[in-house]
Amino acid sequence: MVVMKLVKFNKLILISFFIAVIAFEAAYSQKAFPELTVPENFGVNIFAQDIQLKDADMIEKAGFKFVRFDLYWDFVEKEKGKYDFKPYEIIFNELKKRNIRAVAILNGGNKLYEAERSIRSIKGRAAFAEFAKAAALKFKDNDVIWEVWNEPDLIYFWKPKPNLNEYIFLLKETYAAIKKADPDAVCIGPAASKLTPAQWEELVKTGLFNNIDGLSFHFYTDSIPESVIYDKITPVRSIMKRKTGSENAIPIISSEWGYHSRLFVRSEQVQAAFLKRSLLTNLYAKIPVSIIYQWRDYCSNPWDAECCYGLLKKDYTPRKSYYALINMFSELKGMHIVKKIDLENKNDVILLFSDGKNYKIAAWTLEYTLLGHKAEINKNIKININYDPQIINITSLDALELRKIKQ
Repeated sequence: MVVMKLVKFNKLILISFFIAVIAFEAAYSQKAFPELTVPENFGVNIFAQDIQLKDADMIEKAGFKFVRFDLYWDFVEKEKGKYDFKPYEIIFNELKKRNIRAVAILNGGNKLYEAERSIRSIKGRAAFAEFAKAAALKFKDNDVIWEVWNEPDLIYFWKPKPNLNEYIFLLKETYAAIKKADPDAVCIGPAASKLTPAQWEELVKTGLFNNIDGLSFHFYTDSIPESVIYDKITPVRSIMKRKTGSENAIPIISSEWGYHSRLFVRSEQVQAAFLKRSLLTNLYAKIPVSIIYQWRDYCSNPWDAECCYGLLKKDYTPRKSYYALINMFSELKGMHIVKKIDLENKNDVILLFSDGKNYKIAAWTLEYTLLGHKAEINKNIKININYDPQIINITSLDALELRKIKQ
């Protein structure tokens, strides 16, 4: 039985956040980030200590273009000033062979410099920056995206308690060190999870936008996937516009976002549907990199949500989400979003895709219904849609008619 928390979504909010995204135009460097085309913008998170060649092969075959993992400071620098990247070399090199781009999280404390899992001292920041510089030099030819820390706004990752000023001090030194090692390097942050608009304002005042090439944060939500446009993306872009004059001055990166399938909380079918919707929503919102948490479980307890985020179980058994995403990538490969089609039912989401020759639509509803309901796209396209996105081929004539519809 499918079990999930039913979220009643305000239609006015739905309309407003889909309207809000219409004006967004990509203003980022195409060298730094890919064009908005399926599946070029999609990746997965994996724990570095768990990745095997089998994982790299399967990730490539599935169609993902990014792999995000931790590059732990204390794994690399066990003696002051000496860096051993050998444990990570195989990961970077195997990904490069497969044309998969690494998103490496420069992360973790180091007892040589700091007592806890955070960087709070002047000497600690300087040492961490040198570690980042060494990493950027070592993997200069691997086209890495460097992310500075992971969720510094949570006490688990920044002890004894989160301090945004401490993080900004670290970011500034690290960004400068990476750029010194490789001026073309791409550096993103803060990889935050639960910042309020006021906290974003505080980070911006202290120099966030001057020390990143991409603004990364995590889109986890208790609501439906589409809510992130209104709840998370739009507020940050509004701040960006006020501070820089453009809501696209710095690209927003969704560096971690997932849905678990814990027993009696969320079924695998709903997990699969929500992951598809999260990627399609991000693509519509012009997010150039979207990383799913996570590729494969690191534990095996079906009652623990943390053990149920993977597209694969720990033993490589695929979940429904694995097949659902592979199929979606295959159906939409090489395509980009042309426009969103508004229907009478404002809870229905219809996205028109094209690769320049062929046309398809992705269709779903925000209403949670297994049976679905009928939706008339035009006189020739009448479908039954539910909460799970379906991909439908359409003719060029129907596409031409849909493109003429004024929103």
